[in-house]
Formats: sequence, C-alpha cells, structure tokens
Amino acid sequence: MTKYSILRTTTGLTRDPFGSSRPGARRPELGEQQLTVERLSRKELAELARDPRVEAIASSMPIRVPVSASDDDMNRDVDVWGLTAIEANRCEYDGSGVVVAVLDSGIDLDHPAFTGMELALRNFLEGKPKHDVTDLAGHGTHCAGTIFGRDVDKVRIGVAPGVQKALIGRVIDRNLKGQSIALFQGMQWALEQGANVINISIGLNFMAMVDELLAEGWPEHAAVARTLDAYRGNLRMCDAIMGLARARGTIVVAATGNESAREQDPRYDVTAQLPASAEDVVAVGAVAKTPEGYVVPGFSNSLPTIAAPGVHVLSAAPGGGLGLRGGTSMAAPHVSGLAALWWQATNQADMPTTARTVTAQLLATARREGFAPSVGQSDRGVGLARAPR
Repeated sequence: MTKYSILRTTTGLTRDPFGSSRPGARRPELGEQQLTVERLSRKELAELARDPRVEAIASSMPIRVPVSASDDDMNRDVDVWGLTAIEANRCEYDGSGVVVAVLDSGIDLDHPAFTGMELALRNFLEGKPKHDVTDLAGHGTHCAGTIFGRDVDKVRIGVAPGVQKALIGRVIDRNLKGQSIALFQGMQWALEQGANVINISIGLNFMAMVDELLAEGWPEHAAVARTLDAYRGNLRMCDAIMGLARARGTIVVAATGNESAREQDPRYDVTAQLPASAEDVVAVGAVAKTPEGYVVPGFSNSLPTIAAPGVHVLSAAPGGGLGLRGGTSMAAPHVSGLAALWWQATNQADMPTTARTVTAQLLATARREGFAPSVGQSDRGVGLARAPR
C-alpha cells in the first residue's frame, strides 16, 4: 500500500467531478478543508478519487534542498552585499508585526541571531519528536537568518530583523532530504498558525524517485511514468494548498531550484520546479554581483517571478557564527524578508493589507536596471526585488 496526502473539504460544500464548485456554493475557507496522510490500495485510491469532497490526492515524493555552495574560508569582514542590493539597509521598516514561517531543516535555537524571538516549533519528519527542530544541516538556520536574523557581532544579516514571531517547521533531515507529505503538512500548519509569509527553499526531487523505483526493480520506462504520475498529483496538491493560502491571505515564497547547468551549455536551462511553479507562488531566482552588473548564475532555474541575491550570501550558521552559502535557496529568504517589510509598510499606509496587495507592491517596485546586457526577463522575472522606500 502506498502513502498519500489527501485534501478534503470537511463541510457540506462539494465540487463536481470536473473540479468546479456547485452552483451557489461558496469557496471553502481555511478550517473547512483537512489534510490527512493515509496508506491506500489501488482500489481504495480509485474509490477516493471519485469522492466529490476530495480536492487533491498526491503520493509522497522525495524533496531535497537544491544543491548550493558554501564557503568554509569565509572572510568575517565580507560585505553583506545582498542587503545593499535590495536596499534593505536603507529601509525604515523592519517587519514588526509580521509572522513568517520557515519550512526547512530546522533552526539553531541558541543562535544570537534569534535572541528574544517567539518561535513556534514543529517537526514533520516521520518518527521524530514533535517539537525537535534541531538544525544539523545549517540550511534552515541560514535561511531564517537572512529573513529575520538580528545583528551578529555588529554585522547585519537580516532583511526584516524586527519580526518578533516566526514559525519553524522542520520538513527535511540532516541530509537535506525528506518527503512531500511533510512539506504539505508544514504548509497547512503554517496557515493555521497565522503565517503572513511562508518561505520554502526546497523542491521536489523527480530523479530521486526514479532512482528509488529503479532500485526496487522497476523497468526504466515504468519508473519514469510512475514518477511523472506522482509529480502531477503533487502539482495539483500544491495548487490546492495555494488555494488555502489565497483564502488565508498568505504569501508563499519558494526557490526556483538549482538544476540548470547553463555554464556548461546554454541549452541546459531548466525552468522553475515545484513548489515554486505552483499557482500564485512567488518563485525566486538567484543573481550575483559582477563589474558588468547583476548576472544570473548558471545554476539558477529560469522563469522566476522575481530575482534576489543568491551567491556568497552571509547569514547565521549553527554554533552561533556566520557562514556563506549560495543558491536559489538563499535568494528566496531575501524576498520573504522583503515581503515582511512590504506587509508592514502597506499596513502602516492604511491600505488593504492582503497577500494580493502586498505581492503587487513587491513585484511592481522590482528593479529592472543594473543587470548585465546578457540577462533577459526569462532569467530575472520582473527584476531584482527591493525594499519599500
């Protein structure tokens, strides 16, 4: 029997078999839909698929952190260029009053970058203690530091250091691997806990599932077809959960992924992967700073919504210090921090503060100048994200 994520409508509201709401029915709100994890036979799966209360069904897929680079010989005096590039260091807002969720490898709770914060904790890894979010990989700590970290040894690392409450969901292990079921559970938890912004710097791993099936003895063509079927189900689940995010008014920010290899050959260009490619997700690609202007590194997947610094990014490292990492994983937290700044700015301007209005401000103000001539819109999206002025 296979393990599946199932999203059901829990009220009397139902949809027709083609996915549209029945006449006169309002759209289910958060709390009227429930995500469960069940093991099903093929017969049970077929029966469930005909249930009009079921919004989406997805078999579990491997997830992983897009391969990123670290610099162990980091110079402690290195310029935190990313904060300058997005103009966070010149912004009067600090993210106060905004709740941010980080779904990743956990966090170093004792790190000075998070001193005094209110942190809600939840571990979604199967068989692990519910509130153990110990970060043995450092990835989640680095992402959290970029979003809302306090100054460390007088070095500013956080885009929105005024954020007081954060939701830390551990969905990948010390090897930066996990299952999509944990990610979906983490997203629903973050919505239930009132997150205004959710940062996801991980992606589904198509090839890992193919390799697992091959190792089990599946023929190659069947393994690829089965994985494609699972990917399709996970895409529908991502879209369905994003419907919950829209109802809640939550901004979901995700890294596009690092699967491209354009430095080897321009043809090796991969587009944004799940969950970044789901509906209404703010997909973030990476940029690097060069004398010719901002460039998109060869690893950054194309068709992002927006771009942000993703090379030689300085942030919190396990054990209390600082470290450099690179990848679209590091670019997405810059945008999540900026979303917090824009949320606060919009709220103080006495404007309707919703995910839609805040996202519109974030995208409309992105910088289109300063890029190298070789960078096109398919690489950078609407431009380089920047803070409110």
